[in-house]
Order: sequence, then C-alpha cells, then structure tokens
Amino acid sequence: MTPVLDFANAALWEQLWQTDISAVVDSIGRYEPIAPIEVPILPSSHILAAYITNSAAPNYWRFAGFCTQKLPVAITVGGTPNTDASPERRKIWLNRWTILDFPRYTTAYSVLFEPPHWFQNFNVILYQWTGTDERGLTFLRDGSELGDRLDELAGDIGTVQSDLDAYFGL
Repeated sequence: MTPVLDFANAALWEQLWQTDISAVVDSIGRYEPIAPIEVPILPSSHILAAYITNSAAPNYWRFAGFCTQKLPVAITVGGTPNTDASPERRKIWLNRWTILDFPRYTTAYSVLFEPPHWFQNFNVILYQWTGTDERGLTFLRDGSELGDRLDELAGDIGTVQSDLDAYFGL
C-alpha cells in the first residue's frame, strides 16, 4: 500500500501566515536586499505550502529564493549558545505553489524565507497541512510495509529454528 496525502482537499489546508515586504531604497536610489524573513508563527505541521509573488518580476523569473527549517538546539560553542540549526533548505518558486515537506526531527521548528538579493518586493502566503500523515510507516520498494515483512521474517526464522531443533534432536 502506497501512502497518499490528499493535497487537493482544500479543507485540509490552513493559512498560517502572510506578508508583503518591499526592499528599502537607499539615498542614491538603489534597492537594498530584503533581509531573511522569519515566520513569527511556529508551524504545527511538517508539510507546508508557500506561494511567492513579486509585482516587479518579469514573466521569465522562476526562482523565488529559499525556505529553511530552523530547529532549536541547546549546544554551547565557545561560550555562545547556538539557538538554532538549519538542517533543511529548500528552493521556492515564483508564482506557483511550492510544497515544503520538512523532516520530522522535532515538533517545534521555525521557518525562514530568504528572498533573492535582486527582489524589490517579496509577497508570501504560507499554508500548513492539517490532514493525516501516515507516512511515518516505512515502506519497501515493492510497496509492502517494513513491519509486515519483519513479522514474516521472524516467522521464517522460527520455522528454521524448529527444523534445526528437530534435526539435531533438541
């Protein structure tokens, strides 16, 4: 059985956050790069969907930067506590939905968006998946679940053990 997530069901998505940020123009008329944007709300799901727009972008632009999963850690290096780690950094795309399926290292993580330095504005809508995710099960290449196969192997080992005991008269 192959796991399926029903992304087409709108009732299983919940808007988490939305923002519209514009680059600052310096004293000589140049745009300063937009700084990385940390989402102020912690997601409760590890599956997110982001939609990025940029009103100044030409039609041929596709890349919209990166989205990073940030995890809290309690490790002190050189006397300074490191407050987060960034194990996953994903590309995001302009004018289309990007599904962000982050690993389930922890239940508490934050999200950081990094727009390209040439963007004059960065508009993001972020949704989180609220449906049931049963993908915690490990599946083999043939589609069978690992747990079922291990049970079969345990039965086979028991049969071999019984045959050996009978052969050696134990």
